[in-house]
Amino acid sequence: MTGKTLLIGGTSHLGKSTLASQLVKILDAEQISTDQLARHPGRPWKATMDLIPKHVIEHYEQLGIDELIEDVSAHYQRQWPRVQALIADKKSAVLIIEGSAIGPSWVASHLTDNIVGIWLVASPELIKQRIYTNSHYEQKSSRAQVLIDKFCQRSIQFNELIKTEVRRYSLPYLEIDHGTTRIGLAQECLLKIGWTVES
Repeated sequence: MTGKTLLIGGTSHLGKSTLASQLVKILDAEQISTDQLARHPGRPWKATMDLIPKHVIEHYEQLGIDELIEDVSAHYQRQWPRVQALIADKKSAVLIIEGSAIGPSWVASHLTDNIVGIWLVASPELIKQRIYTNSHYEQKSSRAQVLIDKFCQRSIQFNELIKTEVRRYSLPYLEIDHGTTRIGLAQECLLKIGWTVES
């Protein structure tokens, strides 16, 4: 398998990096995260509030959910030309690019036999559980919890946007649930995109 690029998208905390890492082992591929391309206020939690950058706190405290979605979507879409450059300049036989910046609406028209995309989606309950667990929500101050809740709501709404768009463009997606394993997810991914592993 040569000259292939796999794009993995989806909202936060669904296992995009985990899936990509598992596929790297199977396909002997190169992995790149879109998080490396440009900074944007991401997860608004640290061990203590004073460790969270001021601009991150202000971002989540001052913007409503719709504004957060509009802002992050615009940020992600601006990364697409950089993703395209990575694809054009790739040196490895198989390149896997993962991250929330892989948006169905601006990626769909660029997919080919050699550039394929897949998206991870999940229920709001699973997303919330994973974010609360990862952030140690119950141990945070009330102010910190407000920031986490905003991030959680943004992640859930972005997930719904992804669901709508993959169906609109008839793109492949994987539904993540509590029983999903990394090996099972990788196998299902390869099946969905029609890639076979050479023995």
